[in-house]
Amino acid sequence: MTTNAKWDPGPAGSFTDITKDDVTVYDPPIRALYVGTGGTVIVKDPSGNTGTHKNVPSGSVICANVRQVMSTDTTASDFVAYY
Repeated sequence: MTTNAKWDPGPAGSFTDITKDDVTVYDPPIRALYVGTGGTVIVKDPSGNTGTHKNVPSGSVICANVRQVMSTDTTASDFVAYY
């Protein structure tokens, strides 16, 4: 496991709606990802590692250092990114 010096475990200071996209890289990374409509969520961390979250229920929050929310094979939608 790698660490990222940019990660700040404090509360989010802002939020915005986002869509899944195989190209968009979030900088600074997302601190938490709200999943409005559940399904599979595939994310990448700042080191490029891919994490697949299956059967994520609607209304869940994924607490992770996320750089990308991948479109390919992600079936969930209605995301809100907390920074």
